[in-house]
Amino acid sequence: MLDRESSFADQDVIELLQRRFVPVALDVWYEERRQDAAGEFFRKVVAQRAGLQPGQTTQGFYAFGPDGTLLEGWNHRGVDRLKERLKAALEEWKPSVAAALTGAVDGRFDRTLPAGAAVVDVRARITEAKWPKAEDDFQRTLQQATSLDHLWIVREEVAALASGTFPPALARRIARFHCIDNTRGEPPLWEPTEVQCCDVVLTPDPQFRRSSAGASGTAAGATRQLVDGTVTLATADGKRRYSARIGGIIEFAGAELARFDLAVRGTFEGGGDYTRDPPAGEFTLAIVFRLAQRAKDGTLPPAAQVPPQGARWLDDYLGRVSGRE
Repeated sequence: MLDRESSFADQDVIELLQRRFVPVALDVWYEERRQDAAGEFFRKVVAQRAGLQPGQTTQGFYAFGPDGTLLEGWNHRGVDRLKERLKAALEEWKPSVAAALTGAVDGRFDRTLPAGAAVVDVRARITEAKWPKAEDDFQRTLQQATSLDHLWIVREEVAALASGTFPPALARRIARFHCIDNTRGEPPLWEPTEVQCCDVVLTPDPQFRRSSAGASGTAAGATRQLVDGTVTLATADGKRRYSARIGGIIEFAGAELARFDLAVRGTFEGGGDYTRDPPAGEFTLAIVFRLAQRAKDGTLPPAAQVPPQGARWLDDYLGRVSGRE
């Protein structure tokens, strides 16, 4: 998301990528581990990057041919550098035959949306903070960044919401995997023992029922529930913590989830190995949840099909086990 607001916001870069390249975004955590043709192709490409050392992150930018020949590879931000590398890749490129990615997919890293599950867009932003004075445009972007993730609500949880119950497993998933400061990088997630409080309740909205009764265009069986809750999370040493209120509205059209709007807002403190340099002291972190919009044919747009970051540990994310390994 930071690159989208900086390097990829440049019009020259946008035109180059749209007209001369086929853009692909990957989570290297999966590609480094999967034992199938796609993983092998990824590792072949990144291994060609000059200066890449064992144990060093493979995150970065890669321009390569369809046969896997690396043209340019680097891991530094900046619009000027990006344009320079993209133009250099075009000069180096020679037509080649695309590599055939055949064989079975490594199912251990398959993150297909479970049948009947709902997808919710999750965005977080620091709204009040004591930031140091920004020294350049990138720092200004960093201090104003908005993150994007996705929450999965499985079929059984959708049914529970429809019946007027906020499932505890869903509440804890939101707390552990989505009440995070991911505005500056890849954040640490909360462990089960770090959840000190996670209470979320639903109450029917009688005003909605009265106003919608017999109203034109109102779906039969439409219901609205009001969401209220609190969450408190903290590491054992108290150096990273978040205490917030939860509020929102959930609506159903019959058995279909039609609206899932939540807002979480509270006081955060601390950072992580890859979210260094947080604001000084306490700061306000706001997180909003909104049901991903589907096309008229019921399909999800490509962006909404990206799995949640926490789904790397899928069983833990879905509440099948407790804790990550």
